[in-house]
Amino acid sequence: MFYREDYRPRLADYDRRGRLSYEAILQILETAGSHHSDTVNDSVIAGSQSGIAWILADWHIRIQKRPESGDELHIVTWVRGKARAGAILRGFLVTDKSGNEMLRAEARTALYDTERGRPTRISEALFAAYGPEEKTVFEEGAVRLHPLEQYRRAVPLFLRRSDIDFNNHVHNTRYMDFALEALPREAYERDELKELRIAYLKPVKAGDAVTLKYSPVGNTHAVAVFAGDTPCALMEFA
Repeated sequence: MFYREDYRPRLADYDRRGRLSYEAILQILETAGSHHSDTVNDSVIAGSQSGIAWILADWHIRIQKRPESGDELHIVTWVRGKARAGAILRGFLVTDKSGNEMLRAEARTALYDTERGRPTRISEALFAAYGPEEKTVFEEGAVRLHPLEQYRRAVPLFLRRSDIDFNNHVHNTRYMDFALEALPREAYERDELKELRIAYLKPVKAGDAVTLKYSPVGNTHAVAVFAGDTPCALMEFA
């Protein structure tokens, strides 16, 4: 089942250059996925309140063209592949109103029992309700991110109350905004990221002592979010 919706970006979605911000891109994709879930009676918030929550494991996003002010977006999302014990793959394709590709993405999400603090099995009935498709997003296989043995620099980050979401931890889209604080000024000013990979390892919660760590790796930027000595999210940008 392919779920489709149109989106006209809000003023708050744009960055200082009048292009869709990276965090807004994640928010728009996440929202489309949530709307898809609503159509199969699998409300993300209702599930979280009942103790069974969808937890985002990782993102892979490839940007062809950053949407700019005035662009109207058409979003297609679907669940891919065969049933897995604890996770599903969700694909996204975003085009302009003329059908030109703006970006594509894939997310891996897992079903999590918040009371027991561990993943739980996705039932065949729930998976089937999404009408999974065989359409792939990327030809290459998934790349697993690992913490670096050493980072070039570290930046302390102070969490705000507004960073905490309905699951009682830092919302997944906020990590993208955090990462921009860790990038070197020249990379931030150039603002030409085309490939984004994010892996979520452990939730960051209110009160955690957070540090952003950065290092260049070849032609990419590696950023990690640490709570104390524990890596919680790994990001790679090119």
